[in-house]
Amino acid sequence: MSEPQQLFDLVVTGHSSDKPVEALVREILTQLNDHSPHLEFKLSDALLFNNGMVSIRDNITQAEAEAIIQQLLPLQVQCDIRPTLQIVPKEAEQSEAEAAVYTCPACGHQQPKRKEQKDGRLEICEVCGIVGERYHQKQRLQEVIKSEQQKHENERSKRIREVLERAKQDEEAMLQQEARRRLGLAEKPDKIGVKIAAVVATLSITFGTVYYLNQPTEEEIAQQEAAAAEAAAEAEKKQEEAMMASMQKATKMAEKLQQNMGAAGPGGAMDAAAEGNASDTNPQAKQAPSPEQQQQQQQQQQREQTQAKMTEALKSDAKKPETPEETTERQVKTQVSATAITEMESQQLAAPRFQITQDEHAESRRRILQLLKLDEADLTNTIIEQTSEAYPRTLLMLDIAEWQWQHRQPENAQKTIARIQQELEKTQDVTQQALILGGISKAHLMRDEWEQAGQSLQQATEKALSLPETSRKIELLARLANEQTLFGNQIAAQKVLAEASKLTDTLPEGVEPRSSSFVQLASGYAMITDFASANRLLPKVEDPAKRQKLAEFIDKLQLRVEQVRAEYQQAAASGVP
Repeated sequence: MSEPQQLFDLVVTGHSSDKPVEALVREILTQLNDHSPHLEFKLSDALLFNNGMVSIRDNITQAEAEAIIQQLLPLQVQCDIRPTLQIVPKEAEQSEAEAAVYTCPACGHQQPKRKEQKDGRLEICEVCGIVGERYHQKQRLQEVIKSEQQKHENERSKRIREVLERAKQDEEAMLQQEARRRLGLAEKPDKIGVKIAAVVATLSITFGTVYYLNQPTEEEIAQQEAAAAEAAAEAEKKQEEAMMASMQKATKMAEKLQQNMGAAGPGGAMDAAAEGNASDTNPQAKQAPSPEQQQQQQQQQQREQTQAKMTEALKSDAKKPETPEETTERQVKTQVSATAITEMESQQLAAPRFQITQDEHAESRRRILQLLKLDEADLTNTIIEQTSEAYPRTLLMLDIAEWQWQHRQPENAQKTIARIQQELEKTQDVTQQALILGGISKAHLMRDEWEQAGQSLQQATEKALSLPETSRKIELLARLANEQTLFGNQIAAQKVLAEASKLTDTLPEGVEPRSSSFVQLASGYAMITDFASANRLLPKVEDPAKRQKLAEFIDKLQLRVEQVRAEYQQAAASGVP
């Protein structure tokens, strides 16, 4: 007698599509070429509730179920194949010989079963030593864990989609409102101020009446005054006792000090002073520092000087413009720098900022900002964890900290900055450490911590200078300067580029790496619109192709600066915000 064919049910367990459920159901019906109302109802139920209990295809073979799963993959619909409950012929009873054999579920080894199992001991495989019952229990536990994990991920993904969809709708509503306002179609006010004033007046009258009807009597007032006077007298008594104790303690200390001075004699203090003056005037009393100590002192002085320069530069960058011309110039530099870095990467004039593209990073920043606006800060961790590189994660956390600081959430901002510090401690790569230290300097600037900001930026330059090769030092310093430019710190970026320029004399001879190093420095100067310095470095690029590409970039960026400046000046003249 042939065995009956095993049949299966196809169960929808969830989806990860951004489309509305109604649109997704229509696409599935079209994909399956089945527009029956029964299937439409099942799909709607399964996709809305994600309970993993709705079967959209019953009693089909495994091959048919897998074919349908392949059809639904492009629509981002998850399915599960489950055996159908069937009435099958009763299996023949096992023979005594088969019943007496134990098969290991792990390795498949067969061995005779234990005859006596009254002691509660379980079957153990003679080959691999696996206990079969525990093995099955562990497998079931793993299946439950996997199922719960998948369920949690589906719920979290669904929540993120709903939040982002709500943010998109809010953004559309704001744009429509702004468009109606500009077209003069804004709704007229409904005199909400008058309504609020009326409500406030009503509440004031109500509370005034309640207060008047519940005023204390003369006896209650007298009792309250007596209690207050008693409490004041008690506090004054405690204060006098504390003062007397302090005076007694001071008297004892004075007596003890006088006894010590008397024991030392009247010349004790003068003798000590004379010894100190003798050690100052005696040239042999002081030892000259060793060469190693002198070198350490010089390095410490250089470090302090560099930190002071960085601090002053960051303070200058943070200073608000005093004239409209200065405001326009800062806006021009900010806008041009943001667009220049993308072109520098595409033209290979600068090292890539991240392993991911600029657009992917910008999309992550946009999504995080939407989640923060919707008060869903806990969901930002999902976006941060999806970023594999340390420095982009730091920038995302910087955005979060800055938003929290601007919206008067200092405790949350402090926690986010602490996470950035932890990111620095976990990172082993010197390049990532230097860039993260540059980001930490911005975190200090948010709280007006100028000295700490300068110290972090100086530590970042030291990290870059710790690299073994000169070309790598210049490359990392140029990247650090570009990041400071994007933070709005053009003067600090210029200081970092100046530190990198000092290293060019130690570059090895040859077209490379000299050409690449000068290209990175020149493009960094062009990014902060210091075109004079960029053009001075242009002849030092020995590679003709790179020199031509760099010259075209500088000319194009200069033209862009003039265009943006003209646009801002025209907008300021016309009064357009």
